[in-house]
Amino acid sequence: VKVMEYENITIECLVTGDTDPQVEWFKDGEALEAQGNRYTDVLGVRHKLVFRSALYSDSAQYTCSAGSGPDANDTITLDVLYAPRIVNSYKWSPSGSNHDKDAMVDV
Repeated sequence: VKVMEYENITIECLVTGDTDPQVEWFKDGEALEAQGNRYTDVLGVRHKLVFRSALYSDSAQYTCSAGSGPDANDTITLDVLYAPRIVNSYKWSPSGSNHDKDAMVDV
């Protein structure tokens, strides 16, 4: 799934079973905790991972896990795209010059 930076997105996992399954979310294999722009929500069998204003750092593989069975996990890749931006900008005066020169790097 691809979204632009600062867009809202909801990843949804439908979970059913004979018992009330314990659902966990993982980011790149690590247990995920709610934080800042990200939280979980449950509505019946719909388990949601909600991003308010997705950030580039949210790009990852997310896994919804409802146990250890073969059909108890589902993974989706989230790519958060962002507009080009200047990371560093420098000004310098070459030796013997009275004029500043601009250099921009890492765009």
